[in-house]
Amino acid sequence: MLRVHRPSDTTRAGAKVMSVPRHLKSDVHYTLGASTKHFDIFWPSSFKAKGKGQAIAESIARHCETDFNIISGYFLDTKIDHLNVYILGNRKAGSFHYGCGGTDLYVDPGAANLGLVAEMVEVFEDAYGYGWDCGASNGEGLSRVLAEALYPEKMDTGVGKKRVDYCTGSFWLNAPRLDYVDQTYESDQDFVSIGCATLFLNWLRFQHGYKWEQIIPSGGFSGSGVPGVPVGTLGATFKNLTKRSDGYTQFLTFMNKHFPITQEVPPGIASDTPFPFPASSRWRDWENLGGTLTSSPTVASRARGSMDCFMRSKDGDLDWKALDGSDVFDSNLGHPQSGKFKGAPAAISWGYGLRLDMFVRGSDDALWHFTLPGLLLNDWQKIDIEIADAPAVASWAPNRLDIFTRSSKGEIIHTFSDGGSHFTVGRNLSHPKGLPFEGAPAAISRRPRIIDVFARGGDHTIWRIIFDGDDWGNWVKVAEDIVDGPAVASWAPHRVDLFGRNSHGELVHNHSDDEIHFTKRNNLGQPPTGPFKGAPAAVSMKPNQLDVFVRGADDALWHRSWG
Repeated sequence: MLRVHRPSDTTRAGAKVMSVPRHLKSDVHYTLGASTKHFDIFWPSSFKAKGKGQAIAESIARHCETDFNIISGYFLDTKIDHLNVYILGNRKAGSFHYGCGGTDLYVDPGAANLGLVAEMVEVFEDAYGYGWDCGASNGEGLSRVLAEALYPEKMDTGVGKKRVDYCTGSFWLNAPRLDYVDQTYESDQDFVSIGCATLFLNWLRFQHGYKWEQIIPSGGFSGSGVPGVPVGTLGATFKNLTKRSDGYTQFLTFMNKHFPITQEVPPGIASDTPFPFPASSRWRDWENLGGTLTSSPTVASRARGSMDCFMRSKDGDLDWKALDGSDVFDSNLGHPQSGKFKGAPAAISWGYGLRLDMFVRGSDDALWHFTLPGLLLNDWQKIDIEIADAPAVASWAPNRLDIFTRSSKGEIIHTFSDGGSHFTVGRNLSHPKGLPFEGAPAAISRRPRIIDVFARGGDHTIWRIIFDGDDWGNWVKVAEDIVDGPAVASWAPHRVDLFGRNSHGELVHNHSDDEIHFTKRNNLGQPPTGPFKGAPAAVSMKPNQLDVFVRGADDALWHRSWG
């Protein structure tokens, strides 16, 4: 059922200058600085000098619709019509709004985008329900962690420290660590209970690997059938996700292990996101999953414990091998109307563990798109872009798809969709000067609005370019001696795992824990059948877990995992 939330004040800003809303007792006047589809953004008269207010309004406008689309994707079937944004003249006031459903949002000019996301989340919480209360510790905690997830850089003061005026985790860690998981504190001003909520939610997301689009619909809503756990609590959210009722006990045990109660925790603890902590892990032996491949595989993960492998069959069809725990399901998804497709497919999962999008290079060298569920097997969609090799795809939020293809000139072309069906050609990312790319690119989104793209040069080097939320950077060399691939996975906002095939037909692995510097290469060998064919495929189902797939010398699907 579609939930529609309409502003209590439907007056739109028609005039350029208006009086400040009656909520603020001041003679400040506001000027309309920018308007977008869902926002009108106003700046105060005190910011008139040197265009300061207009500059902040335009900065908000550059990101607010993207942020709106990300947040609305987390709150299923919830519609917010319009929001008014008022930039505060006094940054000491912080960001706020009146009433959980109030659609006049007041933002701190020093962290305007961060504050806007936090307040916007609370409006969505009010319209959505499901136990999220913006006036209580669980709802306040959710608004803070989602704002930080979109703007982690705003936590940095620029001197290697974190914003102690935003982070709350240390308040709970330095207190007696009471249970605000199975009970919700009815206040959005108590930093101890809010600190418990932010840490618990980030523990679910970044230590356990549940997606926000899984956590939010699992809120402790009334009638959720959670015996022994009160509704409207984070404990009920944990029970809905895991079928267990010991969320607080598990969380407390984990936090006490990594943050001993006898040691004081400094304010601003890792911006409330100290996760994931490493686990004891190792690479397991190669495993033969059978099949007869005529292309390299690709893999996506819809949820913890679930992987979906796609490859081209001997008949030129798209084969789907779903790995759900110990169960394996095989299906044939046919091929585009143009006939058998070329090369390897690309696949991504997004949304509440339901949606899969696959892309292939058709026999006509066009890009073709297929989705699961919801379409018939012959409902392939042609995207009129000429490509020279297999595509790559990433997704930073529900409904968002970013596709990367190589042109006949060795350039990487970016195509994107904000609705999952209509595609727009974005930008030609070109290639390093004098070094056209070969083979298929690889792409990953480590967190919202961030994309890492990797491609292989003709000299067997791997190059990387990053979209940082505002613009694309430059191509930077990150690896050498890769004759096929690359493949890439990520289990945390700063973690990147890069795989390729070297000149000996072996699987090689580099990783980065700081987004920039890659470790010394790890050689993972080859399947028992000998050097594998083509490029590997990689995915991370959850933190501290990696799964890699290759096409063996025997054309079977081979698998190796770390975790």
